[in-house]
Amino acid sequence: MPDVADKLLEDEGSDVERAVDDAIRQAGSERAAIRSLIALLENAERNVSLGYRRGLQPPRPAP
Repeated sequence: MPDVADKLLEDEGSDVERAVDDAIRQAGSERAAIRSLIALLENAERNVSLGYRRGLQPPRPAP
């Protein structure tokens, strides 16, 4: 009998595979999907960096 945790991991994996397939279909090809992903990551990184410089990040908890 499969463990509940194993079942959850299987479901999660199929969701990821579906999301990847959808992204590739939307972009038209694997190469276009990867380029789109890289652009999204660059934007996210840039926004985090700007937010930190502008003081928009939440304060860190005191040690």
